[in-house]
Amino acid sequence: MKCKTLLSLSLLFFSSCLLIGSPGEISKPFSRSMDEQDSIDHYQNKEDTLKTGDNFQRRISSETASSVQLSTSDFNHGALLSPLEMIKGKVLGMRISRRDGSPGSYSRLNIRGATNLSGFSTPLYVIDGVPIDPKYYTDTHNPLLFLNSEDIRQINVLKDVAATTQYGSRGASGVIVITTKSPSVDSSIHVRYQGELGFGTNPSTVPVVDGPAYRDLIQEKYPDNEQALNALGDANTDWQDALFRRSFHHNHHIGFSGNIASLSMPFRASIGYDNNEGTLKHTSLERTGGSVRLRPSYLDNHLEMDINVKGVKMDRQRATRDYTNTVEALQNALLFNPTQPIHTSGGEYYSYSEGSESDYPTPQNPLAQLDRINNTLSEDYLFTSLGLRYQMHFFPKISLNLHYGGMDYDQSEKVGIPPELFSPSNGVVYDKDNSISLTDRVWRGSLNYSEYFKEIHSSIDLKTGYSNQENRREQHAIIRHIDNGNNEEIVSDQNSIVEQTRTSLFGMLDFDYKNRYFLSLAYTREGSSRFAEDNKYQSYPGASFAWRADREPFFRNTDFFDKLKVRLGYGKSGRINLNPYGGEGALSRNLRMPVTTSLNAGIEFSMAESRVYGTIDWYSRETANMLVRLPVWLGNETYYRWSNSGGITNKGFEFSLNGLPVKTKDIHWHMGINLTTHNTTIESIVNGNNDYSKVTGAIIGGVGQNVMLQTTDHPVRMFYLYEQVYSSDGTPIEGLYDDNDDNGVINEDDKQLYKNASPDFTIGFYTDFKYRKFNLSLTGRIWSGNYLYNNVASNHSAYSKLYHENGYLRNIATGYTHFDQRQLLSDYYLEDASFLKLDRITLSYDLKGLYNEKFDLKVYASIRNVFTVTDYNGLDPEIPSGVDYLRYPVPRVFRLGVTADFN
Repeated sequence: MKCKTLLSLSLLFFSSCLLIGSPGEISKPFSRSMDEQDSIDHYQNKEDTLKTGDNFQRRISSETASSVQLSTSDFNHGALLSPLEMIKGKVLGMRISRRDGSPGSYSRLNIRGATNLSGFSTPLYVIDGVPIDPKYYTDTHNPLLFLNSEDIRQINVLKDVAATTQYGSRGASGVIVITTKSPSVDSSIHVRYQGELGFGTNPSTVPVVDGPAYRDLIQEKYPDNEQALNALGDANTDWQDALFRRSFHHNHHIGFSGNIASLSMPFRASIGYDNNEGTLKHTSLERTGGSVRLRPSYLDNHLEMDINVKGVKMDRQRATRDYTNTVEALQNALLFNPTQPIHTSGGEYYSYSEGSESDYPTPQNPLAQLDRINNTLSEDYLFTSLGLRYQMHFFPKISLNLHYGGMDYDQSEKVGIPPELFSPSNGVVYDKDNSISLTDRVWRGSLNYSEYFKEIHSSIDLKTGYSNQENRREQHAIIRHIDNGNNEEIVSDQNSIVEQTRTSLFGMLDFDYKNRYFLSLAYTREGSSRFAEDNKYQSYPGASFAWRADREPFFRNTDFFDKLKVRLGYGKSGRINLNPYGGEGALSRNLRMPVTTSLNAGIEFSMAESRVYGTIDWYSRETANMLVRLPVWLGNETYYRWSNSGGITNKGFEFSLNGLPVKTKDIHWHMGINLTTHNTTIESIVNGNNDYSKVTGAIIGGVGQNVMLQTTDHPVRMFYLYEQVYSSDGTPIEGLYDDNDDNGVINEDDKQLYKNASPDFTIGFYTDFKYRKFNLSLTGRIWSGNYLYNNVASNHSAYSKLYHENGYLRNIATGYTHFDQRQLLSDYYLEDASFLKLDRITLSYDLKGLYNEKFDLKVYASIRNVFTVTDYNGLDPEIPSGVDYLRYPVPRVFRLGVTADFN
């Protein structure tokens, strides 16, 4: 498809061309490009366009960079709350995992592994030219929720540092460039409606002992304990079933686009509404938003503008979580006595505390927790992007580009817990008001020079500029306690304001020689207010090269390859793994920015008239002088301070293969698979001390218990547990572990460091089968070699958990050996969590031209989270942290949808 440029923006973070055609129309990646003569003709025909400031930088950079470009035809379709769900399973080297199944939960995303000891490295999002760093927001939600999936035209994933150098320290973990739909150049009005209705269910719940079996178990274990036997009831309550429901969803979006010719004003406007219930009762998300985008041009197109405003309001009901981020009602549903009813004969919620003189805070009725606790979160987003491009009259090959971008985010959280959900001894209510206000401002300016050299059939693009970004976060939190006499006491009233600034100077050079040799050079000098003056500034160079071998004269008679391109890239970038609002305190004046050095080599190919195409990439990333919290011992106290120390290496291999095995008049079958391997190795944690190790992987059930160890020459998430000894029949022997050092004593030295929470390799696959007007598509993923510690089983399957000395009973999980006492550090609970997931199936029918050629209609049905094949015994094997404990289940969702276009 040819791209006719209506508007070209060349900014530090963003460059684009407006395509004339149907919304979202864009050429497929790896399609056969023009040969050498076509290229010469192309440049000659474009010489006049170059004089008007057309920018080739994006095309050249895309030739040399390790990146993936997906457009509307490639996305996972439907009214998706997060844009990341649109590309799940389709990008090499990228892992997307939902935090949990609650409405609006954020997704953990890693591109080519981690560059710090946390094991997670969040990429930068660039939305219509505005950079948005997720760590500036709270960790309870997805900062992309203000975007409606129907407004998105294209997503580019930049993976290697050579491609992300221009973004400075924020680009070290990759960059996700999201481009929303542009106004139409057609004077007629285009209207598009998309709507969905659906419901969600939980695939499964934690297996526990049911009522009849529980009575038998208590009578067997405590035959002479009158208090335990008296705590038994006559009911058979499935407490987890009482908490969950079949959730209902409906989503609607309508967009308008056109061009007011008399004002030379292309425009696009949209409005959307989403209402998503959670499968856990009293959890939901309601979102209402709209957007307006204008792209006028003046002075014979020498002055062009891009005005883009999006606003969203969201209201959420949430379940209360404890300090470990576990939903309290889910934990109590697992623990609560299954022989007791939900309600008493008087209609009140059953409670252990009724009639009890105990001062011990007993487990709460889980349904009462959901019904009576008020936990709401309101969020408002205002996104603004203003671009101005002036192509100079007296020197049309130079253009001036100015851009302002802003994000205003306001959050109001309210939590209220009534006194009856606390034990009678304290009789207080927990009442919390928490408000957060975040402002993010970006100013950028650049000069761009583009030239075509007819004599050598080549082009050059030079760009230089300045960028300034300011962040401000203000938080106000009040916590109140109210006693039984309704006397209010404010126990906490805190205010905090944090500001930071980043500035950068940059330069870029892109050179194309005969449309066969491409060279991109970039240099950024960045400063951050997070560091002292002497260490504030850092330089990041980057270079990448590509050779289109298929366009060489000696390839003209070769029929095997339609396309064969070789890429090389090298670059450096900074990396700040600190949450700027996480309370780390003042940083030492001696700290400096960690630096990641990246090397990438790749091949892109297509064959059989582009019926088969793919990529092969190898990469290596080394991060030095990481920011690590290290202990400092002062007397009997241990303190922690930040230090530039240690390093991490990421190395990996990526391969994708796509094909069109069948293409006839009635049948079009497209399919693809990608495979990724990567190895993250700790080079050291403390410079000069290769023996230093750091425990991590905190678990529930014991104070200070951890199941992982980070040490030199090993991956970031290695498990560190005792090796369980088994009897001849395969039953684990309680408390008996292998004496690895053969000294007759079981201690820390006998733990073994083995098994990794990260997979050895991941595979993504998709297929799209069209038969006349029917279209069947599916996407799925495979993780292999990843292990999980099942903390639900280790903490809730011991017989000692059945009866508490204060006189109440607790349930236990089934499916595991029931030890008498918990064996939290046994590798018996470490399981192979490899899995195959079918993420989505969609069947659609196209009713194009049903009434007339100006009306198109498509109906579809979809299933998400279709099934999971795994040997893991827990609810979900996809938990990147490596520790599984009572996560809000990810639902299986069934939806019916319709898309209507009026042209």
